[in-house]
Amino acid sequence: MKTTKIIMAGMALSCCSAAQAQDMPSAGSCELHIWPSDDHDGAQRGLLTGFGLIGAAADVSMHDGKNRTIKASLRDYLSPEAQIEELRAADAARALGLPDYRIVVEQPISSKEAAKADPSLKQRRDAMKASLNGSGRLSDAAAPCYAELIGTRIYYQKDPIYGSQLYTGWTLRDFGRNGATRPVVSKGQVKNSARDFPPKTPDMVAAAQSGLREAYRKGFLEWVQKKQDKPLSQTASR
Repeated sequence: MKTTKIIMAGMALSCCSAAQAQDMPSAGSCELHIWPSDDHDGAQRGLLTGFGLIGAAADVSMHDGKNRTIKASLRDYLSPEAQIEELRAADAARALGLPDYRIVVEQPISSKEAAKADPSLKQRRDAMKASLNGSGRLSDAAAPCYAELIGTRIYYQKDPIYGSQLYTGWTLRDFGRNGATRPVVSKGQVKNSARDFPPKTPDMVAAAQSGLREAYRKGFLEWVQKKQDKPLSQTASR
């Protein structure tokens, strides 16, 4: 009789463990979808910006050509492909506390300039913005274990007081591991020094590119650290 009770207890424990195993997502079934940004902007400002609207207008006119070069270099050095490379180098999924999530790269969010020139891109951009304010997924992925990381802003500014700064914005939408219908949402922006950017001479291009990518990667990790210290705006089933 005693032996029978032990066997039955063992069977019950085994069944319980099996049920728990079925509830847990299998390895490789978790997905982190990443939307890199294609929206780059930047400006170099001088001392005239401190002299009211007239001074600011004069400063913008003075640096117009330089600002166009800055934007072009930003798009080149921090292209969507470069962003993904830096996020992989930062081990983005692990940094976000999602070490077993497989990264899925989505089509980048179009820039404002591209959306103005192409109605189809504008429609997609507007739909993305509307979806970000909703509770549903941005992709058609059916994985129950699912999260989204969206790069919302890449902006460079150089001024006489603060020097060269790269601003990067992020949104994380975490649907948890059990197919929650509403995500945990975290948003934010950080800035980091962008050493050697923009390059002053051709032989400084490599250092400028390296410094800008380093600032991007460092900015992401700093945002993650700050995010962990703030309450999130919604709750998903974990």
